[in-house]
Amino acid sequence: MIEQNMDENAPSPPSLKTRPSLWFWISGVSVVLSYLIWLVLLLFVLTAFEEMYADLGAKLPKITQILFDSASFIKSNFLSTQLSILSLMALTIWGLYVLDQQKHIFAVVVIGNIPPAIVIIMILSMFLPIFQLTTLLGD
Repeated sequence: MIEQNMDENAPSPPSLKTRPSLWFWISGVSVVLSYLIWLVLLLFVLTAFEEMYADLGAKLPKITQILFDSASFIKSNFLSTQLSILSLMALTIWGLYVLDQQKHIFAVVVIGNIPPAIVIIMILSMFLPIFQLTTLLGD
C-alpha cells in the first residue's frame, strides 16, 4: 500500500505529445536546406571550381584541397555516403524534436545552426584561392 502511494506521487516523465515549437521547425528546415545546398554545391559547383583552378594552375590552400578530395570521394561512393548523410540528418532532426519537447530551445537553435555553418565554411573554402589570387595580384 505504501509503495503504491509513493508511485502515485512520483513525477511522470515528460510527454512527447505536444506540438513542436517554431524553433524546431526553423532548425529542422535549416538542416534540410543545408543538405540540399550542400548536394548542389557538391554535384555542380565544386566540379566547375576544380576545373577552373586546374586551368589556372593555382596552388590551392590545404582546406580547399581537402574539400575537393572529399567531394571526389563522396562522388565515387555516392550511394553509401548519401545514405549515411541522410541517416545522420534524420537522427539530427529526431534529436532536435526530442530536445524541443524537453524545452531545451537553446540546444535546438545551436544544433540547428551547425549544418548551415558547415555549408558556409565549404563555400568560403571554395572561394579562398580566388581571394589569395587577388591579394597576390594586388601587391
